[in-house]
Amino acid sequence: MFIANPDGTQVQQVPLVYPAEDFGIPRWDAAAPPSRQASSGLHILAVVGDVYQALADPTRRKILDELADRDDQTLFEICARLAMKHRLTSSRQAISQHLDVLEAAGLIITRREGRYKFHHLNRRPLEHIADRWLTSGPHRRPDENHPD
Repeated sequence: MFIANPDGTQVQQVPLVYPAEDFGIPRWDAAAPPSRQASSGLHILAVVGDVYQALADPTRRKILDELADRDDQTLFEICARLAMKHRLTSSRQAISQHLDVLEAAGLIITRREGRYKFHHLNRRPLEHIADRWLTSGPHRRPDENHPD
């Protein structure tokens, strides 16, 4: 959507919410029935909620800390670093399940090379959280609460 400046030039309007594509959700079709559109909006809320739920667990936060410290690790490397640095003795299967939750929330991205699966920290969902609550916009004071 474009808006016009007082001098007649057009600029793109900045959306107040992030588009669904930023969370890995395909854009909904404007021609779709309203019930489908509403469910897409609820799906966005579910994905954002998944990020918070994934961050709620202390083990998953430690996994993210390890990936922030050293990116592109295998399950074996993550388990070894958690055992050495954090004295965490969870099984590989338990850590694998935590990694699945983090991947479903979009906080990590995986890639396969042969029989190895490498885990990469995806900071984008965290940047959206920081942008929303930690960055003050030109239309509000830094101490003002956002009415969302």
